[in-house]
Amino acid sequence: LWEGKEAVLDALGALAKAEPGAFAGPGQPPLAPGVTRAALITAALGAAARRKAAYRSAGLRCLASCLAACREDCYAQVSPPLLEAVQKHLEAPATEPTASGTTPTDNNPTDAKDDEDKPPPPLPLVESLNCLSTAFSHFRAVGGGAPATAEGAGSCQPLDAEAEAVGQRLAEVVGAVAGAQLPWQQRLAGVRAAAAVAARGVALRAAGAAAAPGASTMDVDGPAAAPPAAAGLDAPARWAAAMMAGVAACAADIAVQQVRTAALEALEALAGCVAGGGGT
Repeated sequence: LWEGKEAVLDALGALAKAEPGAFAGPGQPPLAPGVTRAALITAALGAAARRKAAYRSAGLRCLASCLAACREDCYAQVSPPLLEAVQKHLEAPATEPTASGTTPTDNNPTDAKDDEDKPPPPLPLVESLNCLSTAFSHFRAVGGGAPATAEGAGSCQPLDAEAEAVGQRLAEVVGAVAGAQLPWQQRLAGVRAAAAVAARGVALRAAGAAAAPGASTMDVDGPAAAPPAAAGLDAPARWAAAMMAGVAACAADIAVQQVRTAALEALEALAGCVAGGGGT
């Protein structure tokens, strides 16, 4: 029934890349009668939940493209199944032999037929991390405007306690992936996600400073909200600190130069984020 439909998902992703303005968010007309951006993201998530490995990967590629083009904050919509998938990979890495996180059942039609009544395997790890970091790049964006970046504050809400906790959870998961005994492609995806989380943290810090010059919008609950080891740091710095050990482990890996190079670059970004938030 789904044979060849990966092409539809790839075409949608290509459209999102080619015409990102159409996915910009509030203030833009519907993509088609009754077709909203939220509906497209929901459809891509639904495709990723299918059992067929190629269709699941195509769904996540499409989702990443739509998230990159859509400047709304969709993180709350997409993160639950993605975080669940990443956690499953962390709990049972020995059952995930491929770079993207597919299992032997994904690639063996006979086994797949025998396992039709079983729950599907977790979403591919690399693609799940890519989608999480892409969605987080628009975290707290408002009004469909330009997202905050390290170079400019953009249009976004300041962090509150709930948002700080959301970022903290993602940082801890990403740091765990980077430091886990996983294939190098998966650890590389974790390192890249760590750099993306740090970049967004720096941007949100800048947005908070622009919204309230001379006052911090990061530590809304005061120092008591910070973990004991990170007392005195603002939320983005705490996120960076949570990822530091895992990324440092990748930087010490001399077996795969690509991982080591990316980790060293990410460590620089993490250190800068910590230093800017009250660390040393």
